[in-house]
Amino acid sequence: MRQPCELMTRAYVPAIRASIAKILMEKYNYTQTSAAKKLGLTQSAMSRYLRDQRGENATFTPEIRALGESIAKGIHEDALTHNELQQKICQTCYAYQKEMPCQCHIP
Repeated sequence: MRQPCELMTRAYVPAIRASIAKILMEKYNYTQTSAAKKLGLTQSAMSRYLRDQRGENATFTPEIRALGESIAKGIHEDALTHNELQQKICQTCYAYQKEMPCQCHIP
């Protein structure tokens, strides 16, 4: 039996990263390379997120979208350390599990 965090890592975390990346690029005019660096990703991974080759199956509630916006703003303002960024993504993932429990069982 897989644990919820394992399932969420495969299905949800890529989607939240893709969402944050798109916000950084569209709202704050980041390049793929600069957004990737801020998220601790490679430019290649960032490109796949932006082409919806990763993280394409998640449906976000307004609350989850707001958390993504908050994370992107914190990144842009240099208000989040790497550890704080990881914690925020974990908090968003936990909120997603509470709101959309069936979604965490995406194979």
